[in-house]
Amino acid sequence: GLIVATGALGQAVSFNYDVYMSNNGGVTWQQSLGGEMYYNMGDHGGVIVAIDKSRQTNHIWFTIDEGLTWQQKNFSKINMIAYGIVAEPGEKSTVFSVYGDYPGKREWVIVRVDLRNELGSNCTTKDYVQWHPSDERTEDAACILGRDAVYDRRRRTAKCFNGRDYDRPVSSTNCTCSREDFECDFDFEMDSVGGPCLAANGQVAEVVPPISCADTYTVSKGYRKVAGDTCSGGDETFYSPFTVPCPQSASITSDLTPTSSNLIVGGANNPIAF
Repeated sequence: GLIVATGALGQAVSFNYDVYMSNNGGVTWQQSLGGEMYYNMGDHGGVIVAIDKSRQTNHIWFTIDEGLTWQQKNFSKINMIAYGIVAEPGEKSTVFSVYGDYPGKREWVIVRVDLRNELGSNCTTKDYVQWHPSDERTEDAACILGRDAVYDRRRRTAKCFNGRDYDRPVSSTNCTCSREDFECDFDFEMDSVGGPCLAANGQVAEVVPPISCADTYTVSKGYRKVAGDTCSGGDETFYSPFTVPCPQSASITSDLTPTSSNLIVGGANNPIAF
């Protein structure tokens, strides 16, 4: 759920950038550091580092409590201009490499910084809590893409080391379907945010059965499940397509108006109303 980003407050683009952090997947944000920085993560998110961008410096900033507090660590007696900071290897290590050059010298410099000792002893079970990603907008806010996922994450105030081999436990259960799990199908649109999906421009949609129709086929009610959504039950039947017997004729028509959710399918002599 940790996200680090560069941005500026205000209604217009500004060149006065700061560093912002979110620990709930981007639902809420807080300013964490002033000024424009390079940044990276290590120890599975247990430590976050930052360094001044394109300005002379001889230290990095780091936090082990998700941005609540920042500490300074010197890595050289001579100032350098940094062009980035990377974790070695990946985001599992506490070893970071700062690369840049010294003022007035056209040669690359790489400085290695190890923050292992800043994290203390290895983490134990009591140092972790369960976290549910959530958009915090509705009662079913913990259900994202039709499932309630649960992650183990280190307590924000725990000073301990996850370790390179830490395997983050993840579990998930499917949620019951609701309107949130469906979007408008092709040729349908909402008249308001979260409203019903209605025929685009109020035009009558023509439904043509497949050429190889043998028994039944489906006709959209104007909705389709969001890609990747795994919800089941609940309102799934209400929003899922109709199942219609194959007609005798080659094509049928459907009457979908922008003010009605009724669907009439069938030939002229054998209409079927839903």
